[in-house]
Amino acid sequence: MKKKIALILAIITEIIIVFFEKSLSNSFSVDRFLILSLISFFFYAHFIFNIKDMYNFIYKKRYLLGLIFLITVTIFGFHGSSISVWNNIIQPNHNINDGGLILGIPRLIRGDEYLVSTPMIFSQVSNHFSATSNVLMGHSSLVTMYPSLPCYNISLLSNIFNIAYLILPISNAFAFCWYGKLLLIFFATFELSMLVTKGKRLYALLGAMLVTLSPACSWWSVMPILGYGALAIVILNLFLKEKRLLFKIIYTLLFSIIGISYIMLLYPAWQVPFGYVYLCFVIWVLYENKKELNKSQFIYLIISIVIIAIFVYLIFKQSYSIYLITAATVYPGNRFTTGGYGSHYLLDYMINIFFPCIPFYNPCEFSNFIGLYPIPLIVTFLSTIKSKKRDILSIALLIVGVFLSLWNYIELPKGIVKITLLSFSIPERTYIVVGYICTFLIVRNMSLNEKDETSKKSKILSTILSIIIVVSITLILKENFKEFINIYMFIIMNIVFIPIVYMLLLNDKKTNKKLSICLIILSLFAGGTVNPISKGTNVLTEKPFAKEVQKIVKGDKNGKWITVSSNYAIANYLVANGASTINSTNYYPNLSLWHTLDKEKKYENVYNRYAHILIELTNEDTNFELITQDTIKLNINIEDIDILKIDYIVSQEKIDILESSTMTFDNIYAEDGIYIYKLRRSK
Repeated sequence: MKKKIALILAIITEIIIVFFEKSLSNSFSVDRFLILSLISFFFYAHFIFNIKDMYNFIYKKRYLLGLIFLITVTIFGFHGSSISVWNNIIQPNHNINDGGLILGIPRLIRGDEYLVSTPMIFSQVSNHFSATSNVLMGHSSLVTMYPSLPCYNISLLSNIFNIAYLILPISNAFAFCWYGKLLLIFFATFELSMLVTKGKRLYALLGAMLVTLSPACSWWSVMPILGYGALAIVILNLFLKEKRLLFKIIYTLLFSIIGISYIMLLYPAWQVPFGYVYLCFVIWVLYENKKELNKSQFIYLIISIVIIAIFVYLIFKQSYSIYLITAATVYPGNRFTTGGYGSHYLLDYMINIFFPCIPFYNPCEFSNFIGLYPIPLIVTFLSTIKSKKRDILSIALLIVGVFLSLWNYIELPKGIVKITLLSFSIPERTYIVVGYICTFLIVRNMSLNEKDETSKKSKILSTILSIIIVVSITLILKENFKEFINIYMFIIMNIVFIPIVYMLLLNDKKTNKKLSICLIILSLFAGGTVNPISKGTNVLTEKPFAKEVQKIVKGDKNGKWITVSSNYAIANYLVANGASTINSTNYYPNLSLWHTLDKEKKYENVYNRYAHILIELTNEDTNFELITQDTIKLNINIEDIDILKIDYIVSQEKIDILESSTMTFDNIYAEDGIYIYKLRRSK
């Protein structure tokens, strides 16, 4: 009877989906219909099939299903980028459906992805995926390390997903990389969680979901560091247990590639604190496999380390000059802090549940893992004291978690900050690592210390404590975010998290299953609904303006471009279409160029940084202006334009100031708020 009702409801749901789809747009979207239908089918499958058998099938075929999913999204060009925002930035009256939304909401705050990194990747198409680009920054620059773009170079080993760009059409490669990285994080975390939970699938799934669909991973963009770190531990464990020579060699090579990829991510603000976490896992895996350790095992590990060192050296060597420039920048090179601020970051996971549906000024900076800090740390500490048998992993993670937490509460001596390498990070990044630690402590504690039965006294105590803890945290958050949190949100946070914390404190077998399901659903909402489902990338290359730029570049490959009176995004749109643009986002400063405008180096502290660059034409003296930490404005005198050796100017306004004794400015394109001027120099 239940199956028949479920089938009827499934059919009714399909009819509703059709009407819903038609109400969204005049044209019927097959993509949206199929995606909603698949989600509906999966939901009703729980009532039609035996749940245990269904999930056993999914578990056994998980990699095949993952491969099918990846092939499907790659072929159809689905991705999670907010790239459709370009439709509103560039010529909004010329809408490009390809690159548009299928489901969800484009996130304007994700500008570092769709406004910076994505156009830079696309710039490599016109650059024929060369290791040296003449497109970015308007001069010859390496793209092997900073930024690390797909190219025919040994640096490809530092980001193996970039291989897709050398094989597939750009749109399909973009889709493959987007969801490929997400699948890497999910499966690597799942397998690591299987080790942590001693093979308990539900808790392992919980760990994988809390990491992969965490607000941190969703708002900050897909974080491959989580996949590389977890996969390295899983491979290390497999290697130590393996007896066959061929597989030992394979695991050694895989470990080497993952090690190279981790190191060459080149974001020490996360690499260092996450490195502490993965060191905990390494110590634990070695301890668990101590009987397997022998001289030959260490020889393989040494070989792997040597391979990593050689390739990192070769990649680093060719970009060493860029490293020196970057290290000497005001931002991010000289960033240093002793901590002692931002303790509220550790608790912000509770307000993360509102970010997908309620506007917040910067959800990225305040996103975290739903790790229920500080409860897992406290529970682990108490469990360690009570237990006769010490758990190496829990103790190691607890120590690192407490240490990194302290950095958000108190200032540490400079010596300790430097010795521990935290000088490469900041509290605003390490709080995410604490949330990651708490996530694993949750599943570890559930798998090791859960009770078969719970006394009435424990239930009462857990109820009281959960109310006190959650109410206290929400009161702190309400005080810190007065303008964001209203009374309704305050109530919702307590309704959602009091039962969750209660079940976590109870740690009962029966309630742990409910807790797992609750946290999985919460992660689906808080993280899974952040990034949209989009299809295609033509919005970057098929606008009339894009076509005009491509036509000009084809006839004048060496032409130099700048944008004036425009959003910095326009400059990056130019590089996506092959135009050599001086003020595209500068990953490192073009000091030799800026010094020609600032011979006394009066403004060096302004432009010596990673920067989005705005340019304004003026009749005043040329000067540089700091707008934000990563945005500068060049106010350039019209007569100094020739110093930049440019050939084309793009503006979102018609420029009236274009009068020079040495140059003539011809308006060669004007359409839907975009103007292109060609410069002719007087003989």
